[in-house]
Amino acid sequence: MRELFNRFSIAYFAGAIGGLAYALIAWFCDQWGLFELFSVKMSVASLSWTYLAQRILKGSLWALLLVLLGPFFRARGALLGLILSLLPSTYVLLVYYPGHNLGFLGWDKGPLTFMFVLLFNAAWGFIAGGIYAKHYRA
Repeated sequence: MRELFNRFSIAYFAGAIGGLAYALIAWFCDQWGLFELFSVKMSVASLSWTYLAQRILKGSLWALLLVLLGPFFRARGALLGLILSLLPSTYVLLVYYPGHNLGFLGWDKGPLTFMFVLLFNAAWGFIAGGIYAKHYRA
């Protein structure tokens, strides 16, 4: 039981760090004008506590899948994180955006929105999976 608690704790922490990386990368993309360059209507006006807390919490919760689904994959570490990053990406692109009238794959935010969603979640997965694997060999 203690081992399971340790796994979840490490995954939660790894997801938090991954969520922070997600937020910082999105902010840098906005600051550098990449959203405008690719005609994507995304904006990260500032790194407010609310914005950071949302990304950190979501990253932490999604990272619990490292513990739950990790044993079913042959991939480990950062590669496992990249594979699992497809789950939040799929949710955002196929459930969240259409549910908020932003079109299939976020098309109403721009035709290349999906690229940024995949990029940000891949960064989260790579970092979360890497940290998790560093502390616990899944």
